[in-house]
Parts: sequence; structure tokens; C-alpha cells
Amino acid sequence: MNYIEVEFILEPLLPSREVLVYELGELNYESFVNIPKGIKAYIPIADYDEDCFDSLQALKIPGLNFSYLTKEIVQKNWNELWEKDFDSIVIKDKCIIRAPFHNQPEPGIMDVVISPKMSFGTGHHQTTYMIAAKLFDLQLNDIDVLDMGCGTGVLAIIAKKNGANMVWAVDVEEFAYENTLENCLRNDVSDIYVFRGDATCLTNQRFHLILANINRNILLEDMEAYADQLIEDGLLILSGFYKTDFEVINQKAVDLGLVFVEMLEKEGWAMLLFKK
Repeated sequence: MNYIEVEFILEPLLPSREVLVYELGELNYESFVNIPKGIKAYIPIADYDEDCFDSLQALKIPGLNFSYLTKEIVQKNWNELWEKDFDSIVIKDKCIIRAPFHNQPEPGIMDVVISPKMSFGTGHHQTTYMIAAKLFDLQLNDIDVLDMGCGTGVLAIIAKKNGANMVWAVDVEEFAYENTLENCLRNDVSDIYVFRGDATCLTNQRFHLILANINRNILLEDMEAYADQLIEDGLLILSGFYKTDFEVINQKAVDLGLVFVEMLEKEGWAMLLFKK
């Protein structure tokens, strides 16, 4: 299968590169390679649509200058490219998220081994990092947790390793479903329940904590289902959107009877905590 390589040159580099990766990932781009002045993104030639760039918020960040070049290429070894650029991530000096080829951490630090392949969620993105960090502030022993839009399964794995009882991990994408299963086995937490689907697969379950790191529009559509699945006094953590989206997300939550507890912000991205 042939691919289109899009090489983006970004000035300044941050935070536009991270935002761009997140948005392109939602447009079926399968792999990314960091370069000194930007990023190279790869998508099957049949899925390429240059017009979609006009809607990318990453390219509308004030003060950003950008350009891009495209070329058709043959399929590459995505894992090899990824291994050259993936660094381990340390969460609050309590957890390291690393690739299988990285060294193990010192004893006493939670070791989470992730091979993301095409899935979102290595801890590098601001939204994943904020939720992962928040999981170390909460009491998770013996509670039931749902990770919606699980990607690699990294948040579900951290919750389980932090003492959670029943953990569900749900994603609509087949590759994310398969990747989460692989990463659960890799981290010896095979008792996590992994499902392929969306909020419609939630019926009569009840959770103490629900995590949803998804884009704003899906959160607005599915927040009612999340609220229905929370026990009384349960917690809902939402991310995947910008700080400027706070009002619309918060209003939806208030309409559903949820109480705002806290907002965290990292480089323009937001994480919201609500209580039922």
C-alpha cells in the first residue's frame, strides 16, 4: 500500500506539534516522526485529503508560521521509525511509561510498558499525562473504573496497577482494541475487560470512576451515558479538549447533575473533574 508523507515545518515548534499530532490522528493518519523543525505524518493515499488542513486548530495557533510538503512513498516500517523517537515518560516520580526496548525503572516505581503502534496514548500528550498524574492523587483501591477511548490502554493499566477492582477499557477503533489487549498482557493485567465499541455498549454497569480522553464533540454526545453509569458520589474525568472549551463542557455536566470539582491545564489543553 502506498502512503502520503506530509512534512510540516512549524515555527514555533511547540505547542503546535503536539496539537497537530492529536488532530491528524483523528483523521486516519497512522504514524508520525518528529523532525527538528516539525513533524512527518503518514496516511494511506486513499484517505489523503489536503482540504482538511483548513480545519486544523493546530495550524491556527496565534503566532504560528507553517508550511508543508507532500510526497507519495511506499509503506514504511512504522515500528522502527517510532522506536527512534519514543522517549519514556515519568509521572510524578511514581510511574514510568516506557517502550519495551527501554530499561526497567528502579524498584518502587510503577513500570508501565506500552507499544502504541497506531493507537493514541503513550503519556506524551498533555491530556493523557494529566489524567495519568491525577490517578496517583485518587484512592483507587477496590473501586470499579471505566476508561473510554482507551487508545493503548495506558490509563486502564495504571488504574489497575494502582489497586482498582474491575476495570473496563473501551475504544471504537479495532486497532486500539487489539493494542489494548496486547498491552494488558504485556503488563500482566490481563483481567482488564477490553471492548470494541462506543458509549452504546454501556448498559447496566456502574462505576466509581470514569475516564474519557476523547474529543469535545464526542464527549458532549456521550456525557449523559457516562453520568448514567456513575454511582452516587462517583467521579468523572474528562479531557481531550482545549481550556477554551470549558464553558460548554461544564454546562453540559451541570445539566446532567454533575458537580464541577477541579480543572487542570497543560499547554492549552484541559482536564476536568466532576462528581455525581
